[in-house]
Amino acid sequence: MKLAIALSLFPCVLLAGCSSSSSGGGISTPILPTPTPTTVTVSGIHLLRNGATWIPHGVVMIAFVAPPAAAKGVYLAAANAYTPAEFTAIRTWGADTVRMQVSQPGLDPQNALFTQSFVNSVQAAVTAARAAGLNVIVSVQDESQSGETSPATLPNAATQRVWAELAPLFNTDTGILYEMMNEPQPTANTANWTAWATAMNAVITTIRGTGSKNVVLADGLQYAGTFSGAPMLTDPLGQVAYASHPYFYTSADETTSSFATRFGNFALTAPVVVTEWSTPYSDFCDITTPAASLTFEQYLQTNGIGLMGFAYDLPTGMGSITTDFNGTPTTFANNIACGTAGFGPGKITQVWYKTGTPATTLQ
Repeated sequence: MKLAIALSLFPCVLLAGCSSSSSGGGISTPILPTPTPTTVTVSGIHLLRNGATWIPHGVVMIAFVAPPAAAKGVYLAAANAYTPAEFTAIRTWGADTVRMQVSQPGLDPQNALFTQSFVNSVQAAVTAARAAGLNVIVSVQDESQSGETSPATLPNAATQRVWAELAPLFNTDTGILYEMMNEPQPTANTANWTAWATAMNAVITTIRGTGSKNVVLADGLQYAGTFSGAPMLTDPLGQVAYASHPYFYTSADETTSSFATRFGNFALTAPVVVTEWSTPYSDFCDITTPAASLTFEQYLQTNGIGLMGFAYDLPTGMGSITTDFNGTPTTFANNIACGTAGFGPGKITQVWYKTGTPATTLQ
């Protein structure tokens, strides 16, 4: 999650009228995803759903980033707006998957922020999402917005304790995927890739020790920004996929050569999902960003790489995929520019999700 945009406070957060309800601003006659798929597996470089090659089309939810005692700003607003009906709205929006970011300290039995009620609320939300026909990616996050006072840069013992707590709740449903730790921070070099592999493999061992057969997802280094130089992880079941967050930080990041270097080349050897992406103007945005976003989504489709748009319940209106808690998508149309309310890739992402074909013109 990009801290710069996510920590900003925007008008909707401060208004009492923001609420979660049905999707807004959609395309007519949507193609809804297959209801309640039950089996997701890894085969070679592909994800399979019920045995067929699957390119996930999803959105990120931030309502559970922090437990109630630590939730602030946009995270508190998302938590207050959450209802189970949100998942039906997400499905109508065009998504077949929701990625739920959940607090490591709030779910770690040894942390002061842990409560059983928070565990129960996460479990109930995942269950509701599945009942609405969505696949779910549960992503553990250990950052300041999660209530963490000393954020971990790689999975640690607390991460393992959280998965020892969570995995038994969901192991009977392989339509739920486990993203082991959101955005490991170290830079990509040989030593850090070795440390990354050791830490991720330890979490895999913990998860498999609970009897889980679920697909696990490993974020790359540099806040999931790259897999250049990454080793393969070790899983006795061979059910590992990899998660990339290839935000644009410079104009060089908006090119297909950058996509290939950061995650596309790695996707030739292992399944990759972009589990978080949008065009937050506070990271980088220029006149080429809208067209580059079209190219980016076309690249994902061509290379069989799924996407989780950031974020359905972050209605900043500037760089997110939505402008309100009703799911109204952001847009690049009508000369809307970086930093303008309503600017973002929501509409082009929704076009891809609902039609099965990435947009070729700005929406």
